Amino acid sequence: MSFPRLSRLVLAAIALAGCASAAMSTSPGTLAIWALGDRGADAIGVWRSELLGGSGTDWARKALCRPDGSCTFFGSSKGSFGPGTAFVAVGEIPDMRPQWARTYGGGGTDELDGAVATADGGFLMFGDSNSRYVPGAPGVTPTPRPLVIRAEAAGEPRWARTLEGGGLQRFHGALVEGGALVLAGYAAMAADTPGPAVARLSEAGALEWAELLDLGAAGYAVAVVGAGDGGVFVAGYVRSGAVAFAGASFLIRLDAGGRPLWARRYETDVPAQPRALLRGAGGEVVLVGTLFEPRGGRNPFVLRVGADGAVGAAREYRALEANEVHAAADAGEGRIVVAGRQRDPFVNRQRGLAFLIDPGGRVRAFGILSAQGTVELTSVATAREGEYRLVGHTDSFGAAGLDIVAASWLPAGRGASNAAATGIAERDLVVRTLPTEPRVVALPVESREVPLAALVVTPLRVPGGAAGR
Repeated sequence: MSFPRLSRLVLAAIALAGCASAAMSTSPGTLAIWALGDRGADAIGVWRSELLGGSGTDWARKALCRPDGSCTFFGSSKGSFGPGTAFVAVGEIPDMRPQWARTYGGGGTDELDGAVATADGGFLMFGDSNSRYVPGAPGVTPTPRPLVIRAEAAGEPRWARTLEGGGLQRFHGALVEGGALVLAGYAAMAADTPGPAVARLSEAGALEWAELLDLGAAGYAVAVVGAGDGGVFVAGYVRSGAVAFAGASFLIRLDAGGRPLWARRYETDVPAQPRALLRGAGGEVVLVGTLFEPRGGRNPFVLRVGADGAVGAAREYRALEANEVHAAADAGEGRIVVAGRQRDPFVNRQRGLAFLIDPGGRVRAFGILSAQGTVELTSVATAREGEYRLVGHTDSFGAAGLDIVAASWLPAGRGASNAAATGIAERDLVVRTLPTEPRVVALPVESREVPLAALVVTPLRVPGGAAGR
């Protein structure tokens, strides 16, 4: 498929009739949906968006799509459909038509961090929970620990587990490999020092192993992809420099039993924060993230690494604005689609950001989603060929706190041309590769079953949907 040199979109603040949060509050248990379309947009290509939420604070973290264009997106809901904070999932059929929605929680604070698709069309959600999950039992609120929920394609839960002990704190990435779930995040290496952590659960949720990967400094694992042989690549960073959540990127190749086969540290002139890891052609992996420049600059980067850890190509993308990556996805035929945020240079707010990179590392399409307040795009997935689904959140349009933003972007759509300039300078990135040897520490973690009777699952009414009415 041919793409334009640039597709640029600026969606200006849209005046809605009435306040979104006020309208939502009149229909408890209903997922309210406002179609924003492309009103107020100066668009090349096609960009459609909508708001979703309730009377509280709702935000999205992950989008998953199938080749037919049907998608499910996931996030958290606080005070919209019940007490506390709960996971929320919304299922759509093609063309952005929500069919069902559910929340999942235990009455405490259950905050979703991500989700991954399963081979049977279902999904696994994971996040952070301090709910007790013991029906009718009083007691002290537990220390937050990871929560994993396995659900059918239409959102019906199959099982749920909490991961107790071992110092596990939070997961950022996940992968289903050979039916098993591999989670990557961080655990307590010392009292105030996080270290990269990886855990593997069976298809039924039983713990197979959990370990901390000590690289000699505080750090985090942020993403994981399969290696094709039951093993995985784990990406993250060790903290360094003046930026609290950035430093030197790393990749660790693990076998199916969690044993390191090799590990590499990738140093750049300024601190880096990787956010996504993709499988490339010929066994390579692609690390995507943000470089943190002095005086507030933010520049996306793409690092291509071979199956042996050697750097193949590295590019950074500079602009006058501070552009920050939250997520990336395989766009097919060697392309990468990226989502994130762009800081408004004149007003204290963020704009939603999306751009498309071709196999040669050039930016071929670019889009901005903006409103009177902040918009952030936190996940992106490829739906049908040339169509990308992005989700995030905004505090605009009268939101009580935050509302979910869901968008469909077709950069090669109507009116595409090569006339505009991207405003992004692409250049090679200097990367220094250092072999490293992680010290593996087994974590005494228990995968504890959550009775489904204790998991509060609330079907929501979806206007026009086939379920949850």
